[in-house]
Amino acid sequence: MELFNLYWYDIDGGQHIEQERVPLSVVRPHLDRLRFGPGRVFVKEILVTDMLDCTVCQIKLQNPTPQPQATQ
Repeated sequence: MELFNLYWYDIDGGQHIEQERVPLSVVRPHLDRLRFGPGRVFVKEILVTDMLDCTVCQIKLQNPTPQPQATQ
């Protein structure tokens, strides 16, 4: 069984290990949460690697900057 690692980089450039040495079926829900969940505004890049540390998937996110609220 092939195992994968899931890393993500925050908007300040810090690297975080989300999952290590897990099957792809475990990586998928975490990948979806990082891409589409409420915390995605802090995620700059997501990286999935295999056990040989080869890149399997690299996703660079573009987070929208918050727009100022209109005053009435």
